[in-house]
Amino acid sequence: MAKNKVIILPRAQQDIEKAYEYISQTLMNPKSADELIAIIQNKLRLLKDMPKMCPVVKLSGLTNTFRKCVINNFIIFYTINKETAEIQVARFYYGKKEY
Repeated sequence: MAKNKVIILPRAQQDIEKAYEYISQTLMNPKSADELIAIIQNKLRLLKDMPKMCPVVKLSGLTNTFRKCVINNFIIFYTINKETAEIQVARFYYGKKEY
């Protein structure tokens, strides 16, 4: 069985970059920022094989079915496109932020 392809949409990429910058520069903890990126990469590798491993969530005002993947204090929201075998990472939020 072929693995799914993970696509990080531009907005999610910006979210990840902002989190990395905040942790490494504002909090002055580049080691933690690097560890967060490694954890994200590992989780995305797991999603290639098990795209339904995270629960479906209802987001008000949106019609797409999103899944929520918790990584430390952050949340990845993603969709699964069965026809193209793609996992599209839509957003990456700090867990205490209202989304």
